[in-house]
Amino acid sequence: MRSFVVAAICAFAIACGGSNGNSNSNNCPSTTPGCPGYVAPPTPPSDWALGIAGNYTVSGTITLNGSGSPSTFAMPVEYVNPNVVKLHGFCGSGANTDGPLASFSGSDSATIQPGNCTSAIGSCSAVTLTVSSGSVRFPRDSSYVFGGQMAGGLFQGTLSGCGQSYSMVAQWSGPRTGSLLSGPVATDVLAPLFPDQAQ
Repeated sequence: MRSFVVAAICAFAIACGGSNGNSNSNNCPSTTPGCPGYVAPPTPPSDWALGIAGNYTVSGTITLNGSGSPSTFAMPVEYVNPNVVKLHGFCGSGANTDGPLASFSGSDSATIQPGNCTSAIGSCSAVTLTVSSGSVRFPRDSSYVFGGQMAGGLFQGTLSGCGQSYSMVAQWSGPRTGSLLSGPVATDVLAPLFPDQAQ
């Protein structure tokens, strides 16, 4: 009789949620750290600029005083510092190419920093590009893997030299098409746009 009572009590305890010594996976879902099947979510990069440097071939429009037309041009992107890259091709040519800096702050979208760069165009020895504001994206997937594209590039500023000054808007996007093994090299995309009367 005593053994029957003990068995009944044990069966009742298990039926009411007790443990019979086997783990119950239903009480430890795979979304919980430490449970069977748990996969930790991907970790965002601490340096969003890392791994995106290269030569990009972009399509876009550069507008001076409201007038512009679509074009395709090279834009080398150089790693400068953690979370900072330089967008070449807007000033100077060849290995002397230059352009604005873009900085990341916790996402794949970068802010183009205000600043300026100067180059010679035609007989005008100093044509200055002044950037006032802008942004650009280097999209990553849900695992934070860079997809090799530059998207939504946009900045506003002025282009001035030899007594002339023009408001400027640049918009572009395009894929990475090569590496920077020999450093950034580009043709000044603004040179053919700077009006002849200023040369």
